[in-house]
Amino acid sequence: MSNWREIPEAHAEAETLALYQDIRAITKIPVVNLAFRHLATIPRALPWVWTTLRPMYESGSAARLGAKVIEDARLPELPPIPNIYLRAATLSAADMSDIANIIDTYVRGNAMNLVTMLTLCRFIDHPDALPNGASLLNEPIGTIDLPSIRAIRPILTLENLDDSTRTLVARLEQIGDAPEPNSIKPSLYRHLNHWPSFLCLAGTYLLLPERNGSLATASAAVRDAADTVASTICGSLRPPHEHIPEEPDFSHIRVAIGRFTLTIARLLPISVLLRRALPILPLIAACLLL
Repeated sequence: MSNWREIPEAHAEAETLALYQDIRAITKIPVVNLAFRHLATIPRALPWVWTTLRPMYESGSAARLGAKVIEDARLPELPPIPNIYLRAATLSAADMSDIANIIDTYVRGNAMNLVTMLTLCRFIDHPDALPNGASLLNEPIGTIDLPSIRAIRPILTLENLDDSTRTLVARLEQIGDAPEPNSIKPSLYRHLNHWPSFLCLAGTYLLLPERNGSLATASAAVRDAADTVASTICGSLRPPHEHIPEEPDFSHIRVAIGRFTLTIARLLPISVLLRRALPILPLIAACLLL
């Protein structure tokens, strides 16, 4: 993670702060994803990327297409965690509500971001692509009205954890990890480390799909499904040439978002499975009904 620079939300100023505020307002998510926080470190990248992708989020297309990717994917079928286990782990109803809220944030954000960022990858690779799938972006979204997700607890830094919890988080971060160096460590587990007992349950819950390969298969299927959508709609993007006098380094952007899509694709099935494991507020329509 240290190799992926970022401008934290608490340190954002001027244009970056305004962009972060707009990202939160449009996505209705209380945090700015690490991918955007990293793009803020690349000169002119975040204004270009966000202005290009913003219409997909604002129209509801990103949420609708992200939900479809999840619903169409064949995720491992696992039973919910029994209430008796959760009570034995000293997790109260309030704890479970907070945990569900954090996971909801990751499901919605990552589902949308996987589609939009793969679309941007396609666009950068094929800037002259024809908008053959423009209808996907223009289809009415019906009665879908994404509610805002309430504020979530902040991430605890690893330095503030005891040794056993730090080791546990490091083990969970390895689930589905890519073999290449400089991989991006997902922050979901560090957001959930307020409840080490739930992290223990989560690691045990994911052990079988991790070992039998079904989790890796699901991650590949989710990414392939999102990439298929992206290949269809990439020609519909309209970069903000008139609003940004000097364009950013597209090669740098392409490398960055390409790496983030790999991490998002492996974390998204995990997040959905953990959300479905909770015996409260069942996740029926992925990132839409939160």
